[in-house]
Amino acid sequence: VNLGNPGTQPAVTKMSTLYDVVVVGGGLSGLIAARHLSRMGHCVLVLEARNRVGGRTCTEHGIDVGGAYIGPGQDRMYELVREFQLETYRVRDEGLNVQEIHGKRGEYTGFIPPLGLLALLDTHLALSRMQRDCERIDCAQPWLSAEAERLDGITAESYFRDELFFGEQAKLLGDICVRAILSAEPRDVSALFWLTYLRSSHGLEYLGRATDGAQQDRVTGGTQQISERLAKAITSSGCGTVRLCTEVVHIEQLSYASSSSSLSSLFSSSSSSSSSSSSSSSSSSDASLVRIHCVDSSSDPTCTSASSSSTPTLSFTARRCIVAIPPPLAQRVRFSPPLPYARHMLLGRMPLGSVIKTITVYARAFWRPRYSGQLVCDAGPLSVTYDDCTTEHAALMGFIQGKDAYEWAQRTVAERQQAVCAQYARMFENPEALECEQFIEKNWSLERYSDGCYVGLCPPGVLTSFGHALREPFNLVHWAGTETSEIFQGYMEGAVRAGERAAAEVSHSLTNETL
Repeated sequence: VNLGNPGTQPAVTKMSTLYDVVVVGGGLSGLIAARHLSRMGHCVLVLEARNRVGGRTCTEHGIDVGGAYIGPGQDRMYELVREFQLETYRVRDEGLNVQEIHGKRGEYTGFIPPLGLLALLDTHLALSRMQRDCERIDCAQPWLSAEAERLDGITAESYFRDELFFGEQAKLLGDICVRAILSAEPRDVSALFWLTYLRSSHGLEYLGRATDGAQQDRVTGGTQQISERLAKAITSSGCGTVRLCTEVVHIEQLSYASSSSSLSSLFSSSSSSSSSSSSSSSSSSDASLVRIHCVDSSSDPTCTSASSSSTPTLSFTARRCIVAIPPPLAQRVRFSPPLPYARHMLLGRMPLGSVIKTITVYARAFWRPRYSGQLVCDAGPLSVTYDDCTTEHAALMGFIQGKDAYEWAQRTVAERQQAVCAQYARMFENPEALECEQFIEKNWSLERYSDGCYVGLCPPGVLTSFGHALREPFNLVHWAGTETSEIFQGYMEGAVRAGERAAAEVSHSLTNETL
């Protein structure tokens, strides 16, 4: 793994190797695409702006402050865990869950919190209607689904209040579900996007559960290990390189005429080239090569501030490019020629959710054995929590999400810690919660190279107007990232599947080019 060149060079350095594929983004999706292509013998370069691989997975001192959970049906992730000889452990689900809605505390087991009889009937009917609507969604092309125009023309909030729930208590439960699953408010996303997200991931109950659900298992030692081992596999294959601290600012597709002269200048500066790309032939498309222009981003190890310079200092040339970064980040990249209208509009309309992930470490798991550690709350700061105990520490993992994240991001760390501990003390009815040994947090909206979590969101009108551009290649540029997955969109599993699809597209394209 190359950490890049320290400092900023005054002139653009053109690297002499002609790569088959340059992958922009060293998260799970980009690394999976690169690993698949390198296994096929293609010469691959991964460019990652951070000083680490992993993207929206991040493990600090053995604690996952990013994507952490996997569950049944997420087969690709379990395959990677086995391949790299990692271990998983179950998230504790025994004991009572606690909920607080409208200031009223209650204890329960199962998926649905305690509600009055009418609210309970309301909720069951609403979930049945929502499941019916989900089953009508085509995850590959949701914009062509039955009633797509109508569902994409309203927010999830309107959908809940006008079509599903009748009672206020049940409506609040719906709001909590959106906040917990998307780290957004129901007003922020279209009903079509919400239903598509549920449909792609086995439904609402699966996404909300630990046992037999999306939060069933954790990876011992953290999920970022998977990305680190993928990067090692790529670099040791003999066909791949992973370069860190290298931010892509411009992707330029070269016409055949300009790429011919580009090749001449490229190889006149150095005789070294990729053996797998030495037989490159011209493409019948408008572009035959792609040049990726970059800046050194090593001066910002925290990845929270803008780059010191947007003037490219380094460039790489390839036959194809895969962009595997979140939509807001791809929007920052300059494209020549410009992106097609639909793709450009799509990137500008898919903000990520807002979440501050917290891990509160205690001297002992005081909530056990009576409580599971799972909380659901409409008042914040935490929306949902899970038991996060390991053999090394007793902890609770909690999520400040959506509007609560907007509000609490403006407070100090000390204020957030005090509020979180007070919430645990109130919900678990135990003053021990007020005194923690360690408070760890990660505000993903402040991460320059993520711009939020967990997934790019679609407000009303986006899917039906521009959704068709989500996976559509732009000449030599292909798209990956969990947002582009038809299955488990927004999850690590979705990122892996999207990387596999992009790799297959590119390999097929390169093979046809040389025939």
